[in-house]
Amino acid sequence: MYYNVDIFQSGGDVCTGDKIFFHSAPQGSKLDYMRNDDRVCFEMSEMLDIVPNPDPCRFSTRYRSVQVFGRAEIVEDEGQKASALRLLVEKFAPGTGDLVKNPAGTGGVAVIALHNRRISGRANF
Repeated sequence: MYYNVDIFQSGGDVCTGDKIFFHSAPQGSKLDYMRNDDRVCFEMSEMLDIVPNPDPCRFSTRYRSVQVFGRAEIVEDEGQKASALRLLVEKFAPGTGDLVKNPAGTGGVAVIALHNRRISGRANF
């Protein structure tokens, strides 16, 4: 069974190589599920437009989406956590990634690395 790691709402992810990094609270159901079974699915979608129709039941959307299936690794190494958090901070506040300086200060957050195994995409333009 794959657990859907739905982080699109937060957009809190960064890609590097064959990994997608995202952060989480250090405790909770998501991490419990990953510790039990590390198979996950990451899904991201973007609605581009609504396509109206005189018949409301025939409305449609233009969209694009991607699903990445793989294995989740909860990053335990403080140096790797700090590196991933620097990338995340830099994504949302360019020029501030260096504010994450102390790897020992990463204990209040979990960092997960999703190792990509299979990617599937869809679009309706």
